[in-house]
Amino acid sequence: MGCLPKLSHPTYGYGTQNKDSVVIARVSEGIDYLVEHNAKNYHTITDGILQSFDPTTLPPDLVRCNEAKCHMTGTLWLNSQELSYMDRDEAPAGIIFPAGTPGPDHVDKVITTHRYGADQTLRVAGADYRIRGDFSTAVFGFNFLYLDYLAEKGGTLTVTIADYDDDEFTNSYNYTVQLPKKTTLGFEVFQIALGDPMAIKSQKGTGWVPTTPSTNGIHIKYTITLNTETYANSPIGLSSIKFICDKSELHKADNVILSCIQSIAPNISVDATDASCFGQQYDKDSANVEFSVEARTRSKNDYWLNPFERKGDKIFAPLPKTKLLEVKPITIDGRDFGYFHLPDLSSGCNSIIVSLGEECEGIYLEPLQAPQLTSIDETEFIAIYQESSEAFGDVYVEKRHIGKKALVTYDADTEVDHFIADGEKMDSFESEFIVPLIQDGGIEEYVRFYALVTEHSMELNNTDEASLSLTLSVVRKNGKWYDRYRKLA
Repeated sequence: MGCLPKLSHPTYGYGTQNKDSVVIARVSEGIDYLVEHNAKNYHTITDGILQSFDPTTLPPDLVRCNEAKCHMTGTLWLNSQELSYMDRDEAPAGIIFPAGTPGPDHVDKVITTHRYGADQTLRVAGADYRIRGDFSTAVFGFNFLYLDYLAEKGGTLTVTIADYDDDEFTNSYNYTVQLPKKTTLGFEVFQIALGDPMAIKSQKGTGWVPTTPSTNGIHIKYTITLNTETYANSPIGLSSIKFICDKSELHKADNVILSCIQSIAPNISVDATDASCFGQQYDKDSANVEFSVEARTRSKNDYWLNPFERKGDKIFAPLPKTKLLEVKPITIDGRDFGYFHLPDLSSGCNSIIVSLGEECEGIYLEPLQAPQLTSIDETEFIAIYQESSEAFGDVYVEKRHIGKKALVTYDADTEVDHFIADGEKMDSFESEFIVPLIQDGGIEEYVRFYALVTEHSMELNNTDEASLSLTLSVVRKNGKWYDRYRKLA
């Protein structure tokens, strides 16, 4: 008999991981909307016919870009009607006005359907809303509207906005947004930049000038004009009307990269219940999935991964600064002093450390916390902290120190990026991670999951590069803890 071939059962393992792999975190926090208005609370149906309001049809959040829908509202469905007239300046792109038709200033409307070609069959629907809120803070903000429609040739969203009590839009702005052609159902979000002069299509009267403070709100009208024959009987859905005060709210989402990976440690645990009549089972309530990730480098927006931190504005902050200055003579009210000036001294309570002399023979001076200049001895100094004083930033010492070198460390106004550890984002923070794993043979795997960062630590020393260590507590979402993908060899 011949020898049997050497066989083994197929197995695999995970060897040394690639340190050049990257962990990617998609992060976001809740947007602070000025107003979130339910589409069902309309004032009048201005065009078309009301079909229904469906509170269960909720659009996905396409601004924050996550799967949460709890803060979205239902959908107002309108049946469109054929449009037999329109203003030239409200026409969707591609609409042709024959020569000799009235211009935009003409009182009458311009006939566009039937009379000027079947390829321009326009359908229209719309509603107006009276929305309470202080819109004096949103003059440079954004308005978001979710729409679901079908139109093989696209169309136009016209938004007219005036103050709350302006019934006839006497002083108003018209904004126009082109709607792309759309042949499958599904929501899209459209934005109106309220303070962008390029977005304002036309103006009536003085334009929209919100009262300051606006104790009432706004009167706003949405008109949806679609160029369609195929979908003439398809309803148009309006949903989830939202306003933000400025574009800073649109910076509340980002992607963070962790690289030079030192370790990735997944840990899955679940308790077992005591045996009973039906045998031993898992205690599903005790299920816990965690990933520990240690990385040497990361993108500069890594503050997102600290549950306490958020990024503020650029500010001037009091930061320590050290200078070597010469003590100069000065005479005030007939008395001689030595002094030096700190032009960038931070106002308010300050930390100033002054040492005089040369090399190792210097002396440390003690601060004398006097609001005005007074007599001082050779071991003291007085600093003028009051910003209102003409002498603000001056530091005075005893006259015998004139000509000496002063080593000064003080709080100087310094322009900085400001990161604030107040935990403000904790209630609305969301993060999704993509973690790479490498099998033997170089086969790539990826684990995708939502998680909360429950530990964020880093040890700094003067011998080794510091690593950022994260513990990620996986959040069960849509019935699952994570997805694991293995690339096909």
